[in-house]
Amino acid sequence: MTIANLYYGRSEFAKGIILGLISAVFIIIISDSLKTDVGFFGLLLEHKIIILFSLPALLTIWVYSVYRLAHRWLTALQLGKFIAVGQSNAAIDVGITNLLIIITNIDSGWYYLLFKCISFICALLHSFVWNKFWSFECDDRTKVARQFVMFVIVAVIALLVNVVTAHIIVNIIGPQWGLSSRIWATVGVLSSAIFSIIWDFYGFKVLVFKK
Repeated sequence: MTIANLYYGRSEFAKGIILGLISAVFIIIISDSLKTDVGFFGLLLEHKIIILFSLPALLTIWVYSVYRLAHRWLTALQLGKFIAVGQSNAAIDVGITNLLIIITNIDSGWYYLLFKCISFICALLHSFVWNKFWSFECDDRTKVARQFVMFVIVAVIALLVNVVTAHIIVNIIGPQWGLSSRIWATVGVLSSAIFSIIWDFYGFKVLVFKK
């Protein structure tokens, strides 16, 4: 990406909508999983049409604002895009975990770790595609092999950090403050995402998509 790329057009508008729709769908799944434990999620589920419209709108505004505020600061633009992709990654991660919990009615133990691995890998693949071709606009086909190797290394480290953190919170610490095991499983997902986000940005920008 160069300074000339700091331009907001119809393509960027469409990408904001797509990321918002992805997030909306998985938030609805999360709400369906947690509706009996937290009244707020039941309320969200009742207004899922609003979610399907509001999240794409918010993501579109975010992307537009990032372009307006970034001006000629390339790193700021990349970070803004990375955050936009990151929130959809989180929605996919938490959403797929909750979808598997809904299907199996299992929210702890080794099956939970399996669910977490599956959801994390799906979110990571989504992150790779969006960050490569959008956040960092790394279209060089001659570096695909190197990028793939570095991607695997970064992914494995991020997976370990993510899953180990979730395991400690869910299976070792266990539910706290009177929260149900299903809600605590989601707390584990969110907490692990926070711990790995800094590593993800550094890994993608400096190691995987370095030009």
